[in-house]
Amino acid sequence: MNARADVPLCVDLDGTLIHTDLLFESFFLLLKRSPWMALQVIGWLFKGRAYCKEQIASRVQINATLLPYNTSLLQQLTIEKESGRTLVLATASHRKFATGVADHLGIFSAVHATEGGVNLSSARKRNRLVSLYGDGGFDYVGNSHADLQVWYAARQAWLVDTSSSVQATLEKIKPAAWQSRTPRRYLKALLKGMRVHQWTKNILIFVPLVAAHQANQIDALLQACAAFFAFGMCASSVYILNDLLDLEADRQHPTKRRRPFAAGTLPISHGMALIVVLLMASIGLSVAALPWNFMLALGAYYVATAVYSFWAKERVTIDVMFLAGLYTMRLVAGAAAITVALSFWLLAFSMFIFLSLALIKRFTEMVAVKNRGQRVASGRGYSIDDMPLIQSMGTSSGYIAVLVLALYLNSPDMATSYSNPKFLWWLCPLLLFWISRVWVKTSRGEMHDDPVVFAAKDKVSRLIGVFFLIATWLAV
Repeated sequence: MNARADVPLCVDLDGTLIHTDLLFESFFLLLKRSPWMALQVIGWLFKGRAYCKEQIASRVQINATLLPYNTSLLQQLTIEKESGRTLVLATASHRKFATGVADHLGIFSAVHATEGGVNLSSARKRNRLVSLYGDGGFDYVGNSHADLQVWYAARQAWLVDTSSSVQATLEKIKPAAWQSRTPRRYLKALLKGMRVHQWTKNILIFVPLVAAHQANQIDALLQACAAFFAFGMCASSVYILNDLLDLEADRQHPTKRRRPFAAGTLPISHGMALIVVLLMASIGLSVAALPWNFMLALGAYYVATAVYSFWAKERVTIDVMFLAGLYTMRLVAGAAAITVALSFWLLAFSMFIFLSLALIKRFTEMVAVKNRGQRVASGRGYSIDDMPLIQSMGTSSGYIAVLVLALYLNSPDMATSYSNPKFLWWLCPLLLFWISRVWVKTSRGEMHDDPVVFAAKDKVSRLIGVFFLIATWLAV
């Protein structure tokens, strides 16, 4: 590597030492605190990136202990430090955040960052380092096209996760002295970031189709399929927004910390683009293939989910009511897609069953909090003292859903809707068993973070689902 102890090693931060970008991180922290600040950020950008970074940094604080660090680079820097080499953090991030990182790691002798109206990137960073250490008097670790100017003035170039085009451009001037590349499976991370597995919840869109006995009508089936994909893309858009707003909270969670944006396996900038692209694709499909009533339902879902992400998720009880409502809105969207009316019975049943599922989700989170020796969930309004009440409300809601189903099966509506309604009575004991079973597993700490994902993977739940379909088919 031909490193000398008297030659300082200058290290870039965003995308190099950490698998994220602190400007975007701080922006979403600000956005979560006050969504209306997004408009003000646009105004700040017109005054320059340095001014914008200064304004954001004055309003938010980033927890440096939770950032996704590049472990391979960090190990190499530790070796360099132990050999007596001077390490310098040189970044375009604001000094407030850079100093927090340097204080946390304790390996840097100096910090050079954006401050005083100077955005320390590219040529400005090169000029600062050359003025301090001389042309060729330092080595530099970077990752992007903006670092080329600095590498040209450095004695040696260290590369971290650089693109092939940047590496090819640099090698025309000087070879890389050290390289590190983090193994990435972009497509897998992309699908995980979009939470495509959560699209299973959109099967609820087909419930009104089945309830209206139109599943054998091709036009109605195609409408429902179009609604499924439109709703899926819309949901993915808002899931990504939710993840970007919850970066710090997710990093403190034992499983959510592995989400692509929290772990840094998917760039935040890509997430910001996906939010727009997926939403536009969803709207485009809706306009092209579905009734305007569906568009209204889709818009209501997006607004409700945004309100949940920015405000409701931290409010006790309100959060689970929102979650239950978001499930129910899939039924509303499914009915709107094929232009049928939802029955009172279906809406009443969905209200209670989905509230029970939402409470399972919260109880599971509190079990994890308790197992970590904590009392309060990060980003939530609950403490472990609330667990008995959550369990009581959840089981009660589930059993009331079974009661609503039983009342429906005994109502006059059944005689006109089904030729053999007696087969549907099997649904009551099956649902009663399933509700009881999932709550037993939840109380034992054996439940997945998302009960819908659990149901999709659980063999017993899938078997009960098959029995549900058979009973419904026989009743028709």
